[in-house]
Order: sequence, then structure tokens, then C-alpha cells
Amino acid sequence: NTLMWDREYDDDAVAFYSDQSGYMFGAGVEQQINQGLTVRAMVTYNHREYDNEIDGSDDAHNAVGGSLTIINQFSGLTRWEIEGFSQFDSSERVASAFYRDSGVRTMFYTVLGEKVESSFDVSYSILDYDNVEEEWEDKYFNAGVKLGYKMFDWLSVRAQYVYSKRTSDNEVNDFDNHMASLYLQFRHNLFY
Repeated sequence: NTLMWDREYDDDAVAFYSDQSGYMFGAGVEQQINQGLTVRAMVTYNHREYDNEIDGSDDAHNAVGGSLTIINQFSGLTRWEIEGFSQFDSSERVASAFYRDSGVRTMFYTVLGEKVESSFDVSYSILDYDNVEEEWEDKYFNAGVKLGYKMFDWLSVRAQYVYSKRTSDNEVNDFDNHMASLYLQFRHNLFY
């Protein structure tokens, strides 16, 4: 897994602190322990360079991240996953700032009968900001439920509800968010 980028903003007011380039390498292994139990480990390396630096900040930085996931496939119809992670990302809110996102997420998926499927997922993480005037942490909680109903072999209707909450040392960044969605999924095999 390799990713490279070069971001240049059109507006010079933003670009002075935000233009950046970088690359990310990732690798992982997956091992089936027994019937239904799988362990996956991932590691990533990130490098970013900013065209300019804000006073007191760095113009380049490197970070290593990773995750460990345990997947338990109870049957062909029911699966539970739990993942611990510590990953690196750049802030979209503060120019040239970045953070380490460390936490845990879990997801439970099951099929109920022939027509209904559902999943429930929860995550909690701490975002530790760096390369800013005053370092701060955000605590981020996310929980969602999805339901799907297969009306025909080619058509399903799906609904989703997601609740998110962020509490921050920088109080202006606190929020509660509720999102609901309803959509249709069409299936068609183009090759037979």
C-alpha cells in the first residue's frame, strides 16, 4: 500500500501555510488462527513536508502508525471485529498541524433471516494534536447502526443512523452530531 500526494491551494492566503507534499507506505499481514478466527496487523509510515512553516512549527515530520484487528466469523451470517489502532493524519482544521489518532473500534454484523441484515459499530479515540501553538487533545466517540432489507434479488433498501461526539481541550471544537440516511442499493451483474 503506497500513497503519494502534492497539495497546492489556489488561494495564496491559505497556501502559504497549507501547501504540502508527502508519502505514506503501509504493509500488513493476516493470519487465520482457526475456523472463523482471523488476526490482521498493519503498519504505516508517513512523511509530510510543508512549503512554509508557521512560527514555532516544523516544516516536515515523520510518523509510524499501525493497527491490530481480530475478526471472529461466527458463521457465514454473523461477524464481530475489534480493532486497536494508532494512526497519524494531518488536520483539515489547522494549517500544518497533525495529530495521532489512537483508540479502539468494534463492529458487529449479522443477517436476520433471508431478507434483513444489520450492523452496529462503535469507536472511541483520542486525537493528540501537535505542531500547533498550544498542543491539545480531542476525544472522539462514534456509534452507528445500519439496517438493510432485501426487497428483490436486485434491490435493497438501507437505513443508517450515526451519532458522533467530540470533546476537546480547545472547547470551540466540541460538537454532537446526529446523522440519518436512507438509500436504495441496486445490483446487476454486467458480465452474464
